[in-house]
Amino acid sequence: MSVEMQAILTELSMADEACDRELEAIVRQHARFVYQIAFLLLRNHHDAEDATQETFVRVWRNRKRLPEVRDQRAWLARIAWRVALDRRKSAAEVSLDVAAEAVLKLYAAGESAEKIASDKQMAALLGQLITSLPGKLREPMS
Repeated sequence: MSVEMQAILTELSMADEACDRELEAIVRQHARFVYQIAFLLLRNHHDAEDATQETFVRVWRNRKRLPEVRDQRAWLARIAWRVALDRRKSAAEVSLDVAAEAVLKLYAAGESAEKIASDKQMAALLGQLITSLPGKLREPMS
């Protein structure tokens, strides 16, 4: 390998390392902010974490645009908002009949209404059902 080629490869490697450090700094500085935006829209801890990760994956894919970005916080907010909206739209919607049937199945297991209400399984099911409701019905529940 020629000396010139070696110098070019070294320079590219250093540029990649600098970019990686910059991306790491962006994640450390803005991860909480991005999570808060995602949670605001999704109202679910796990979905918000997934949306946060997806936001930074998109940032990594578009890392070549970083030098052009004037306001990183605003740029990240737009990306996080779009990712969360995409996730919210793609959430499977469950009809109220299906939800009622699921609750009746739990009740038919022979436990009292108080026991069912306090049961972790019921709480998880209700959380999933509320999350999967159409937007107009979900908003009053949030």
